[in-house]
Amino acid sequence: MTTAEAPLVLEVMTDGPRQIDAQLTAAVDAALEMAMESRQFGILVTRHDDTKFTVALSHEVPFGQTIERSAAPSI
Repeated sequence: MTTAEAPLVLEVMTDGPRQIDAQLTAAVDAALEMAMESRQFGILVTRHDDTKFTVALSHEVPFGQTIERSAAPSI
């Protein structure tokens, strides 16, 4: 079995909490579609701060799973 580099990283930036859910849902849905095609990657959602997130296909996450993590500094 050959492995490929993760083909997708989506950046989600928002002005406020109302848009976060809709934008993250759309990004995760797009990542899920690609993950299902390759069947090699899980989905990693990273919070960088209150307004910036990334949604990526990742070898760190088992196929069929979505993991959330925070890269934001603790307050």
